[in-house]
Amino acid sequence: MLLIGSLWVGGAERQLVTLAQHLDQSKFEVILVTYRAVPPGMAQFPAPAGVRHVQAPSSRRNVLALALVLRRLQATWIYSFLPGANLRLLLCRPLLGGVHLVCGMRSTLAPEQLSSQRERVLLRFEWGLQRWADAVVSNSEAGRRLLLRATQGKVKARVVYNGIDTERFRPNAAAGLRVRQQWGIPAGAAVVGIISRLDPVKNHTLFLQAAAQMPPDVHFLCVGGGKADYAQALRAQAQRLGLGLRMHFVGERTDLEALYSSLNLCTLSSDSEGFPNSLGEAMACEVPCVGTDVGDTTYLVGDTGMVVPAGDAAGLAAAWQAVLGWEPAVAGARCRQRILNEFGAGTAALQTAAVLEALL
Repeated sequence: MLLIGSLWVGGAERQLVTLAQHLDQSKFEVILVTYRAVPPGMAQFPAPAGVRHVQAPSSRRNVLALALVLRRLQATWIYSFLPGANLRLLLCRPLLGGVHLVCGMRSTLAPEQLSSQRERVLLRFEWGLQRWADAVVSNSEAGRRLLLRATQGKVKARVVYNGIDTERFRPNAAAGLRVRQQWGIPAGAAVVGIISRLDPVKNHTLFLQAAAQMPPDVHFLCVGGGKADYAQALRAQAQRLGLGLRMHFVGERTDLEALYSSLNLCTLSSDSEGFPNSLGEAMACEVPCVGTDVGDTTYLVGDTGMVVPAGDAAGLAAAWQAVLGWEPAVAGARCRQRILNEFGAGTAALQTAAVLEALL
């Protein structure tokens, strides 16, 4: 059983669906359980073919109702994604009998990096409860080390890197050209894109500051949804920086493979990451990447792109210019080959299966 708040379009949700698709169906019957309704008009992932989706009662406080649903489904394992699901699952533990509980860790944010006191308290509470889990899986080595320090060695996570669906994420020049035409970008222009939810931890301000240091013929795509006031502030900043019609705020999209294929370079300017999904997906589409040195970005990119210190706008712009000067065909082929070799969805499913089976 895979447990998450909802299947709205997000990186962790996409990873859950990808895992459900790639677990060996001769060994596992997979059930997706969600406990939060998706707001009207918000895009969500469908459950994969052959995977049952159960909607538990939508309540922040009714842990008992969720526990009854989980108990009725009689899973051998329950694997929860994201802090809210982890907390609910561990609080349900006394009511679940002998089921094996596995918690996912998909962030490297420390409590002091969180914006509210409530979030800081909940994160510490989650870390304390994770001693009740039968296993903890981190999607990054940075996350594993953070949890080890935070619990003084009492909780040891296994690292299973995110799996990239290389059948879906592959180069598609025609789709990329359609995206460029949609936004009025000349076919020969260089395009730098950031594909990420609009959240302060992703530091889009740094992205805009670096963009303002680039030559005037470079275009930029900012893809992702988020709070309206944050999006409005970013648009205003882009205008102040003189980016004008070169900066395209695309909003939330589901055709990510087409968007990646429209780029010459994909970037992240984050202050914190675990495993940066968008860089891995871009690399699978033969798009070289530049990211900030947070989480496991450096390990993911390897020698196929560049990594710069977090918060360094000039360094980010310089790395963009350097990578844009590489031979596209050669750089792109190296990117995709690294994903095929190290980070395929099948590899992540096999490693997850090994964690589950070890608990029997």
